Amino acid sequence: MLGSKIFSRVGRPLKFAYLEIRFRFDRRLPIDHRLLQTPGAEGDCVLVFQKRFNHYAARYGIQAPVTGVYDVATQTAVTLFQRAALYVLDGDGFVGPMTARELRIKLLGE
Repeated sequence: MLGSKIFSRVGRPLKFAYLEIRFRFDRRLPIDHRLLQTPGAEGDCVLVFQKRFNHYAARYGIQAPVTGVYDVATQTAVTLFQRAALYVLDGDGFVGPMTARELRIKLLGE
């Protein structure tokens, strides 16, 4: 078999090039902030948020599980991020305008 892997122009496997493009595209999509302020909310917006959150919060050593559900673990990770990045002593664990700006996330309606 002459090439079981298909490579893109930059030499990476095509699957990884697609995922990289998809991640870059997802970063520009606005997220509905009401879902990020509701415990137990689930859906694609929450999943995209968790991926973006892990990308930007990694510099503080904070990770949230990527499950598509805004659960207690995600809320705890956001609280830790708020304390580390925003110097907020009592972070609420929900994503508002200040947290979104720090994570470079565009909220729906902004």
